[in-house]
Amino acid sequence: MVLNLSDGSSPELGLDRDQTYGDQIGFLDVQLSPDKTELGWLETFDVCPQPNPCAMELNLWRSGKVVFQFQAPVGMIWGWQFSPDGHEIYVQTGYPDHDPVGVYHRIILASGREAETYDPSGEDEPQQSSPDASGTAPAPPKPDWVTQFKDPTQ
Repeated sequence: MVLNLSDGSSPELGLDRDQTYGDQIGFLDVQLSPDKTELGWLETFDVCPQPNPCAMELNLWRSGKVVFQFQAPVGMIWGWQFSPDGHEIYVQTGYPDHDPVGVYHRIILASGREAETYDPSGEDEPQQSSPDASGTAPAPPKPDWVTQFKDPTQ
């Protein structure tokens, strides 16, 4: 796959071998940043307990090289997108099976630092509210950036 970015560069995507996951099987969810200076894609590997390969790494490419890589802290990458201004990316991760909600990550591209994590199940959040009648604490409020995230399953 060859694309021309606004700086005139043309990334060429090929299959790689990863030290952690082995041979790359393919690509998913290739996206161009709003300003057309960065290209991002998910790399898939045959490492999941399901019949399809799983997206395990997100790469961002700019000016002739990969400038950022993200691996899910646990599970796999379900989906990702650039923020509307292109200064951040939002990534949803989770397990391939039996994980109904996943976890969202907001990453600032200038630093590569994870700025915020949102876990709708509340498992990674400090308990600030009391349990309801069912004995479970309500989900933490959804941040604005999570509401902008497009559901990768649709």
